[in-house]
Amino acid sequence: DAVATPDGRYMTVPSHYTSTHTVNFYDLGTLLERLEKGQDAADVPPVFVHNSPEVYDVYYQSVGVLSQETTAGIERTTYRMMFSGSVKPAPPGFRIVDYVFTKQGGQVTVQPTVPMRLCPQIVRDLATPFISKDGRFVIAHDDSNAPRPPSLKIFEITGTDPAGQSTTCRQVMDFGFPAGKADFSYDGSRVTFHLATFDYIAAFIDGGLRSPIMTDVVVADLVRSNGQITG
Repeated sequence: DAVATPDGRYMTVPSHYTSTHTVNFYDLGTLLERLEKGQDAADVPPVFVHNSPEVYDVYYQSVGVLSQETTAGIERTTYRMMFSGSVKPAPPGFRIVDYVFTKQGGQVTVQPTVPMRLCPQIVRDLATPFISKDGRFVIAHDDSNAPRPPSLKIFEITGTDPAGQSTTCRQVMDFGFPAGKADFSYDGSRVTFHLATFDYIAAFIDGGLRSPIMTDVVVADLVRSNGQITG
């Protein structure tokens, strides 16, 4: 479950897969250099280690670049990581953390927020949410509208409250049909997801499918107006 930041600078590894139970950020250039040389990278130290009871056993992360600015030679980049976990709240219990990376004179310091519960509107999500590459939107399978059928939806993260460990969101798109895991393109103009007949959440490349299940992978264009998703 290693996931690169969208700007290609770091490789993130969630605490479920680290011996220290920490969320680790590694310099991606260093890892790629080792790969090119055919050398093991197990001894490469992380650039940043997030050690907290709140992220002791988290997994299934996705990352967006929330902002990037350079002032007086000081570069600040804020990454927003979304993940699930088994500590609290109960799984899937998706949360987000904003990591502010400050680079000055070749030195990097990192300040994380406390983990914040993601979008109270997303419940019974079956562990499907993905965050957009700009860290503003979340696409998720939502099964909270019983007796209405489940549906794929997009939510905008409209506010964060680290002190209250919560976020506010608003629904911006309801596709009106169930779908499996989805993700955003890098420029935010498209989404991709898979549709399955008879079992919409079916794994579509893991060991094949039993009849009569069929799946299709599709891409949909997003209509935007003034930066907002409208269709």
